[in-house]
Amino acid sequence: MNLSAFFTEGSMTLEIVVWSLFAGVILALLATLYNKRILGAFVRKLLTLEAVDADSAKTLREVGFGKNKFVRFSLRKNGGLRQMVVGISSGTDSSASAEELLKESYRLPSKAVSLDKMKFFVPRDKVGKAEYTYSADGANVLFVILAIVLFAVVATLVFTLVPDLIIMAKNTFGIN
Repeated sequence: MNLSAFFTEGSMTLEIVVWSLFAGVILALLATLYNKRILGAFVRKLLTLEAVDADSAKTLREVGFGKNKFVRFSLRKNGGLRQMVVGISSGTDSSASAEELLKESYRLPSKAVSLDKMKFFVPRDKVGKAEYTYSADGANVLFVILAIVLFAVVATLVFTLVPDLIIMAKNTFGIN
């Protein structure tokens, strides 16, 4: 593929469409792998330790993810994992409902409370959703590699067969 033509050509070509789809599929597969393998491992460990309320909440170190930068990044104030996992500071009232604790968790300033001092749990009403969302199913690295290779083969076939099919159709119908 000629990169200068890619950036200067105004029309949408088959190559651009196929490579865009290829990039999108790879990104989707990697995002799924990240959610299921890395974040899922953290959520599954919390559920295994039965951290389902403020009294049974665990610190990152207790769960074994004290130095995991990916989990720490996802547990930041507005991180996606915080929609499923509640983080509470040491002085939080443990008798509050999970809904109130979740709101409190979102109100915590991002830098004011260190993640090392916070405790985390999955509220009882979100356990089913957490098990489904972060299950280990579909997180096979071999599947991701196989899917990427398969899509690359399909893309190669598209690049070689479709132009010939277009020429055959033009010749059949007398289109110039």
